[in-house]
Amino acid sequence: MITAFQNTCSHLNCAECEYLSSFYGNDRAPHRICLDCGISEEGWGCGYEILTGTDKRKFSAISRDA
Repeated sequence: MITAFQNTCSHLNCAECEYLSSFYGNDRAPHRICLDCGISEEGWGCGYEILTGTDKRKFSAISRDA
């Protein structure tokens, strides 16, 4: 049921947090999440498959804790 909702969502209300740098070399990629359906992805630019582009999407900044 959740997957069906996520498949029909337009993902226009998204949030993104920046990558997390680590002194020990375990950097974490930027993270995007749709605030409407909850689908999320981590990636480096071309690593995003669903939450790509900035055509009509609004990306607000969010912390990793949020």
